[in-house]
Amino acid sequence: MKSLACLFILTIILSAVSAAEDKKPALIGEFLAITDARGTLEKLRLDNVAQTRNLLFQQAGEQAKNPLMLRLLNRAMEKYADYSKEIFDWSKWEKKYSTLYSDLFSEAELEGIVSFYNSGAGRAMTRAQPEIGKRMQEQMFAGASAGNERIDQIMKETIAEIQEEVRKEEANQPAQTTAGR
Repeated sequence: MKSLACLFILTIILSAVSAAEDKKPALIGEFLAITDARGTLEKLRLDNVAQTRNLLFQQAGEQAKNPLMLRLLNRAMEKYADYSKEIFDWSKWEKKYSTLYSDLFSEAELEGIVSFYNSGAGRAMTRAQPEIGKRMQEQMFAGASAGNERIDQIMKETIAEIQEEVRKEEANQPAQTTAGR
């Protein structure tokens, strides 16, 4: 009889835990819908394509005025835009978001998050997210550009150093040959 009572209590506890866990996917789905995560991801994709295009044309410089180069750049960007649809595919990201939010937040926290995003402040945050993402991406590209300039500078300095070392080594080589005789 005791084992039957324990089994009954365990079944009730497991049912309660299971019921609580069943709410998480619905809360996450509601959160993703409220925040228009799918639309935000698409805006980020389009911004990424535009930033990549600008960077590519910037790197091409004056050569971009050449009709063949222009054709090459435009075709490469068409292919990149198609590729970006794979990278930013919502069906892949929705699963990642859902898993991430499920792992990081309890049901009570998700309820609070959903409640916040349903509030006026939450809706304002949702409206601002695409602009925040765009500006952050612009800063990342700007940082990458500055980083590329620094890498170019480092390469030029290093080439000059090595050329100087080689020149000195070559200048000392005949002296070593003569001294060794």
